[in-house]
Amino acid sequence: MKGLLICFLVFGISAHAQTLSLSGDNFITLDGERFKKQKIVFASADGDWFATAGDSHGTIFFAASFVQRKLQLYIEWDGREETHTITSEIRHQSRKGEFMVTMPDKDVYGDGLNAYPIDDDDIKIIIHSIDDTKVGAELTGTITQGNEKIKVHGFFNVKKMPTVALEKKIVTSSYKNYDNVVHDKLTGAENRSTSESEAQYDLDVRRALHDAFEPVLTSLQKEGW
Repeated sequence: MKGLLICFLVFGISAHAQTLSLSGDNFITLDGERFKKQKIVFASADGDWFATAGDSHGTIFFAASFVQRKLQLYIEWDGREETHTITSEIRHQSRKGEFMVTMPDKDVYGDGLNAYPIDDDDIKIIIHSIDDTKVGAELTGTITQGNEKIKVHGFFNVKKMPTVALEKKIVTSSYKNYDNVVHDKLTGAENRSTSESEAQYDLDVRRALHDAFEPVLTSLQKEGW
C-alpha cells in the first residue's frame, strides 16, 4: 500500500511537468523477475531540471509500452555530482533522489510492476552532459519487484522544447555573489523554490541572530535562569 501511495503521488504530478523531446538513446534494459535482458525503449518523457556551477536538480518521467501496457519510469536527482546513487535510505529519509518503475495490472491482480531500490539495492544515475536545455545520462544498478531482483541498465537523452528553453526565469534580489535565479526543485509547484541568494541570506541572518544571543543565553544559564 505504501508503494502504491508513493506511486500515485509521484505520477499524479506528472501533468504539471514540461513535455520533452527524445534525442539519442532512450531505453532501459531489465534483467530479472519476468524480464530476460528485455530492452524497453522510451516513447515519451516529461519533467524538468536545472544545472548551475554549484547545484543541479532534475525530475523526469519516461513512458513506454510493454506487453500492451503503459510502463513508466520516474527518476529524480539532486546535487552537482556526476554520479547520483539512489538507495532505499535516500528515497525515504534524505529524500534526495528517486527511481521507480511502474506498470498497471492487467488480467491478474498483482501482475503489474511497482519496482524500486530496497535493502541493498542501488541505482546510479550518471550524468554525462547537462545544461539548461538538454541532459544525457546513464542508468545502472538493481531494483526489486516483490522478492525478485531486477538488474537495470539504460540511457536517456532529452531536450526541452524551444518554448520551455526560452522561458524567462524568475529573479530574486541579489545577495553577495550568490545565484539569484529561481531554479525549480518542486515539480507541481513551479517557481516556489528559493534562489541561492535567498537561501544564503536566510542562513546568514539565522547565524547572526544565534551569535548575537548566545552570550546572553550562556549568561542566563550560569545564573540559574
